[in-house]
Amino acid sequence: MRYALPRGYLSASSIKTLQTCPKQYEFRYVNNIVIPPNAALAVGSSAHKTLETYYNDAMSSSQRLTPKQVGELSGDTFEEWLHENETTMTNEEKSEAHTLLPDMLTGYVEKIGQFVKPTATETEVRFTTEGGVPMLGYIDLMFENEETGEVAIADYKVTGRKMNIGDLSNSLQFNLYAMMTGIGDIQIHNLVKARGKTLPKKPTQDGVTDYSSNLRTLQHNFDGSEAGHFSQLVDSAAKLITSGIFMPCAPDSWCCNDNWCGYWKLCRGKKVC
Repeated sequence: MRYALPRGYLSASSIKTLQTCPKQYEFRYVNNIVIPPNAALAVGSSAHKTLETYYNDAMSSSQRLTPKQVGELSGDTFEEWLHENETTMTNEEKSEAHTLLPDMLTGYVEKIGQFVKPTATETEVRFTTEGGVPMLGYIDLMFENEETGEVAIADYKVTGRKMNIGDLSNSLQFNLYAMMTGIGDIQIHNLVKARGKTLPKKPTQDGVTDYSSNLRTLQHNFDGSEAGHFSQLVDSAAKLITSGIFMPCAPDSWCCNDNWCGYWKLCRGKKVC
């Protein structure tokens, strides 16, 4: 079957948008209406870019940036992001970001980053499902697992709360990454938007390790047993998009409000003339 995909491929994020609200998918991917990024996206993007720079430097230099240097780098990276992007952030949110980013990333490098042996950052991965759907993904970090000596995948997630192991094992994004790369060892490096306090212990349970009150890693091994399900899910998404019918989500859905959805005024909030 030939699919009519707006960009010629699908990604985990585009499929997730389609699942959340087909109409939102249409606004974003078919009509190319881009909403100015909010504070959450600004902080997350700046953290990602800072860690990408840190690990790239680690691969090209014998001496890594110190935690303090990474903290300073995060502020510069955030300012560069603000210069390059139109945003809805308030001055208060910008000030808060300048406080949170150095705290989160300094702690990350101290407790995790300096012990990681990176092999690649922002790796582009292309894949075609058995049903003929082209897929594209970008992997934040690939590194050598010290215990197995094999390549593993890590993704940075900046969140308002700590994630749990189900957020990893049931994730569309990471199941697709495992299917696309053949790598089953996948981690989330979860940075929480809060000032961090070191924990008295570093307990590890069911793949979850807490390093501080605002830093957690989650690890899961994807064995391929559900690859068929996720491949079928991608094929189904491609068929829905090709149909050109994008029904709005249910009006009582958690995402259907003007605070969460940037397209609300173009959809449910649209006035009838």
